[in-house]
Amino acid sequence: MQSPEDRSFEPHLETSSPSDFIRDIVAHDLETNKHGGRVVTRFPPEPNGYLHIGHAKSICLNFGIALQNNGTCHLRFDDTNPTGESMEYVESIQRDVRWLGFDWAGKMFFASDYFEQLYEFAEELIRAGKAYVCSLSEEEIREYRGTITEPGRPSPYRDRPVAENLDLLRRMRAGEFPEGAHVLRAKIDMASANMKMRDPLMYRIRYSEHYRTGNRWCIYPLYDFTHCLSDALEHITHSICTLEFENNRELYDWFIDNVSAPSQPRQIEFARLNLTYTVMSKRRLLELVKEHHVLGWDDPRMPTLSGLRRRGITPSAIRAFAERIGVARNNSTVDMALLEHCVREDLNATAPRVMCVLSPLKVTIEDFPAEREEVLDVPYFPPDVARQGSRPVPFCRELYIERDDFELEPPPGYYRLAPGRQVRLRHAYVIRCERAIADPTSGEVTELVCTYDPDSLGQQPQGRRVKGTIQWVSARHAQDVEVRLYDRLFRSELPGADGTDFKEDINPDSLKVVRGKVEPAAAQAEPGSRLQFERQGFFCADAVDSMPGRPVFNRIVSLKDTWAKIAARSAGASTETVTSGTERGGRDAVRPEEKASGTAVEREIGSVARQLCADHGIGAEEARVLGDDPALRTLFEQAIKTHPNARMASVLIVHELRALLRGSVSELPFQGSAIGELVRLVDQKTLSATLAKSVLGAMVAGEGAPQQIVRARGLGQISDRAELGRIIDAVIAEQSSLVARYRAGNQSLLGALVGAVMRKAQGQANPKLTNELLLERLNR
Repeated sequence: MQSPEDRSFEPHLETSSPSDFIRDIVAHDLETNKHGGRVVTRFPPEPNGYLHIGHAKSICLNFGIALQNNGTCHLRFDDTNPTGESMEYVESIQRDVRWLGFDWAGKMFFASDYFEQLYEFAEELIRAGKAYVCSLSEEEIREYRGTITEPGRPSPYRDRPVAENLDLLRRMRAGEFPEGAHVLRAKIDMASANMKMRDPLMYRIRYSEHYRTGNRWCIYPLYDFTHCLSDALEHITHSICTLEFENNRELYDWFIDNVSAPSQPRQIEFARLNLTYTVMSKRRLLELVKEHHVLGWDDPRMPTLSGLRRRGITPSAIRAFAERIGVARNNSTVDMALLEHCVREDLNATAPRVMCVLSPLKVTIEDFPAEREEVLDVPYFPPDVARQGSRPVPFCRELYIERDDFELEPPPGYYRLAPGRQVRLRHAYVIRCERAIADPTSGEVTELVCTYDPDSLGQQPQGRRVKGTIQWVSARHAQDVEVRLYDRLFRSELPGADGTDFKEDINPDSLKVVRGKVEPAAAQAEPGSRLQFERQGFFCADAVDSMPGRPVFNRIVSLKDTWAKIAARSAGASTETVTSGTERGGRDAVRPEEKASGTAVEREIGSVARQLCADHGIGAEEARVLGDDPALRTLFEQAIKTHPNARMASVLIVHELRALLRGSVSELPFQGSAIGELVRLVDQKTLSATLAKSVLGAMVAGEGAPQQIVRARGLGQISDRAELGRIIDAVIAEQSSLVARYRAGNQSLLGALVGAVMRKAQGQANPKLTNELLLERLNR
């Protein structure tokens, strides 16, 4: 069997990215030589849990900025709390960072390595009269601190003499006092409006064994004291952190300014990642694990990087997601559908296609000889994916199809199999259902008896058109496999947001396990390999439970955004308007339960968004964003006035333009009409949808109108028959052996020849015209 792809992971590290306010600050600091022309960032996790996708945003940002500026990024573990930290977490964090495609190049550090130096800084502050040992209880300290509206009161121990403070701190270190007897506090300002500045704690007594230092220490520095000084000790130039540390900046600067720190990092805050249909709090994730709502930190339903990796999501998809959401100053929530979109976009270009039946229904082709077997040469990739590779697919008298692909009484618009109706078997023949055999007790259909058209292999039958195509597997050759159908872990967008226990929102259908049947090529999938089950979704052979020749498959993501599809259907939109960037060919009939679910989703998205769905047939995700953002909605309305393809305009604005924005919509150098012009170019086949994204980026950068950019960059799609004909003729001459095999009857090679044309045209050939002209020449 020809291998579809190299399974080894090669990191694809971008060395340039769109500008954002943090990168602008770094660029300015380099121009002004603020840090001696150096860029040193760091990713500083606490080793008390597994990293999640929110950390991935920070990893991509910190390592990405260092890469772009020929700098370095440190991996530092801020391990100041001996309880709950372990080497298990240290090792998992290292694995996750490497998996994302980044490397710290020997710059891995631990805050615990600085414990002695931090202690010396503490004594330095005491000698300067800027720190003291406080003997108030934890509750009293809280009471003395005051509130946001009331100033705090000074501790009765605030004016202890320097000598007494030094003595007490040294005795604390020597283990002479019980936990809670004393703490070391900075002496700053108990009346400060910033609560962080009201004599914060620096050290506390803790008789716990540290996973690295053992029992050498019984006093441990607190995070705020440690974090900023560790940055200074490592000569970090840009200390990039999330917005919840904005109020800490004043305190961090105070610590650095008042000890003999060797450098002054610059702290910059950005908005953390919040994602719908999941939780990002370590505490909540730990609850899910400890209370067995999930099967561990690497459960494929978890937002942890280990869970996403096991599910089959690629690091390149996560990097693309991090780039698309961008870096902002204000907190917001990103729709899970955008992550799923990035995953589909990534896998659509790389995952080999195979066939799987999840709910098998037996088919017997009564006029196909019982002893006969055919082996079809089937491509792994469709013509619009410029990849080669094929596999043998056996075909015989008895097959299995998907149970959902047959209806005794088909509804209107149903193009799959029914009594007296025809359907094409994917990559094979057209069959006709002659009769259905049902269980006499239950009435359930157990077998279909069909006939086939022997002249229909790879072509339409003479004199009739068959609309439906379904997947199948040979009953004689298929292998039984376990398939885990994963869905979102929570039913609501913001679990627990209404004040209830977030665990009450857990989706009871987030995991369904079925026994399916796969073609022989899929049965040989190696652990960790990713495939597209045609018309089903993208799947990954589980890296833990799969065995050689006996894979267990995890569903990574469906082929279509079913949530948007349901909402759009309920608003009267067609299936076509919500098809994702992957191959079409999904289910065509709306089931009653989908209609009911659609109504619920429709209510969730709000009245403005519902109206957008109803008026323009756009997806629920796009409608929700446009409904909530008047400026983006104005752009959308301007775009569709110029060219009335609302679906494409909404996708470009919501999924592409938002990720490129570095300020307000009013700062864009174009109006929504320009987006309409861009959509028009795609609909006119002047430009492919993929290249439209590049043009949009150039528009945001101020390079001009869409047509201007297309001309300047030579991005136009080749739709001229003569020009494309010359390219096809050259490919036919170069691929003479493939052409001969095609003309000898192996029509499954058409996809490989289309791919060769696309590569020769550097992806600019009009796919529809390519197929037309290629078939004309091959059938001469």
